[in-house]
Amino acid sequence: MNSPLMSGNSAIKQRGPSSEGGNCSTQTVLVVDDSPTVIALVDETLRAAYHVQVATSGPQALALLARAPAVDLILLDVMMPEMDGFEVCRRIKTNPANPAWRDIPIIFLTALSEYGDEARGLGLGAVDYIAKPVVPVTLRARVDTHAELCRVRRELQEKNDLLSAEREIIEGMILRMRADPAFNDRHLRWLMRPVERTSGDICLAAFCPDGRQMVLVGDFAGHGLTAAIAGPWVSQAFYALCAKGDAGATLTEFLTTLNALLRAQLLAGQFMAAHLVEVDPARRRLRLWGGGMPEPLHVGLDGMVRRIALASFPLGLLPEPDLSADVRTLDVREGERLLLYTDGIVEASNAAGALYEIERLEASYATLLSDGGPLAELVAAVDAFVAGRAQADDMLLLELNL
Repeated sequence: MNSPLMSGNSAIKQRGPSSEGGNCSTQTVLVVDDSPTVIALVDETLRAAYHVQVATSGPQALALLARAPAVDLILLDVMMPEMDGFEVCRRIKTNPANPAWRDIPIIFLTALSEYGDEARGLGLGAVDYIAKPVVPVTLRARVDTHAELCRVRRELQEKNDLLSAEREIIEGMILRMRADPAFNDRHLRWLMRPVERTSGDICLAAFCPDGRQMVLVGDFAGHGLTAAIAGPWVSQAFYALCAKGDAGATLTEFLTTLNALLRAQLLAGQFMAAHLVEVDPARRRLRLWGGGMPEPLHVGLDGMVRRIALASFPLGLLPEPDLSADVRTLDVREGERLLLYTDGIVEASNAAGALYEIERLEASYATLLSDGGPLAELVAAVDAFVAGRAQADDMLLLELNL
């Protein structure tokens, strides 16, 4: 049997799959070993099914990877002069210039007396050990197993990359559809912080032809793309209702229409918790409806923060509920404020599992925003409470000024 080192002076050689193997793979195996006998055995065992590349030292292996990085698996000798296998493995797995190297499976080739170093090699990122003297059947079985795992991981990564690209396109479309030019932020300010790029929370506002201001704060079940996808339906219907006829739709029409829309479009078990607010043209009376949402906060001219109890079913759950029966009417004065928010604020939790809760929001709102401070200060107070714990739900705050 001829050694691949015997042909020419180069220490790096390549062997392609022969016609003997039937099912030939395009996967490439790099064997790094200073023993001509081991290299010849590996080449003879694998060449029928793999492209085999050879390096006789660690530096040569690193140079080969830098020139032709399309290697699917590495067989790496532990004991080599100049640079041992552990150092070669460390450099492959931590090379900042070639981050893709860290995903190449490495199988160490080691003498039986070196079994004590298995933990060290596995700790550096190797996937397996093969004992010397190498048994061809064992070698082929181990290489086949890890090469197949590598192939499957790459296919999954490619599919995930494709899904991520498609998701980004869909998210962009949803964001553009939700950015309706009919949105009118007069008399209000708002802040939204989603968990992902898209949000299950929505904020809609417009004026009807008769001068009424309509405001909707919604929270779809869940968050991210699944929750956000229904937002454009609600947005389109909301602004169409605002512009309806010479006066715009009544608050009861809003509730009935949106509920029927969501019943028709959402899957079973999905819904939209919401607050719907109607401000009369003189801005002296509010009509409020709330289903499945935390209580709004009303700030009077005396600076006192008061909760407004609203209790109804979320939209999209029941086929024909009498939603108008749960509408509250509130007389207001110029300078008063109404804070609407989603449960991502009050249900934010710290490491001990404690929730931020409405009491903390009331106190923060009274102290931080009494002089009209930015809404971001309320979110900062929530962040300070959770102390670095990851945000679990979308957050939305809307302040309506009267």
